[in-house]
Amino acid sequence: PPPAPAPRLTPLASRRAQHALPAALHGLAAGEADVRTAALDALALLGGPAEAPAVIGVITKTADASERASAESALNAIVARKGEQILPAVLEAMNGAGPDVRVVLLQTAAEIGTPQALDAVLAAMQDANPDIAGEAVRMLSNWASLDAAPHLETLARGEDLTPYVLGLRGYVRLAREQAQGAQKMEMLGRGRLAPKAI
Repeated sequence: PPPAPAPRLTPLASRRAQHALPAALHGLAAGEADVRTAALDALALLGGPAEAPAVIGVITKTADASERASAESALNAIVARKGEQILPAVLEAMNGAGPDVRVVLLQTAAEIGTPQALDAVLAAMQDANPDIAGEAVRMLSNWASLDAAPHLETLARGEDLTPYVLGLRGYVRLAREQAQGAQKMEMLGRGRLAPKAI
């Protein structure tokens, strides 16, 4: 069937009409920009793991900045609902993607925040592209769970200034916000032993 006209997709989605999903997915391939935008808006409201790869496909392929921003917003909305279920599609799309897209997808993985997502960020810190590696360090410094603490401590004991500062700040932040009792005191003590001062 032809793509649903642009004015119809968003009202369908706003009523959580599940038959909007096939129309929205079909609309992503439409020649008209307004149909593709309406399709992304519908997927932002209704999309789940099955639809995430199509949204990611727009991010990886489009040359239009506005359309990519709409796709990123749709992906973020799906992640907010489905979280860890979206991670496999995100990690798969990172393979072979350009640097800008890889950073966007890495940010999505960091938002999901699971141990597997942390592994992806740690791997990206070793990337040959300095922009990707630098973004990965910043993502690690803002990690929300204590499983990032050993990696932040490693950064805080390194010689490179920017990773050192981000690592130490992230480590101390986790100690203050996430650790409890004796662990909190131990982490704060270890933070004070970092070899430089911020």
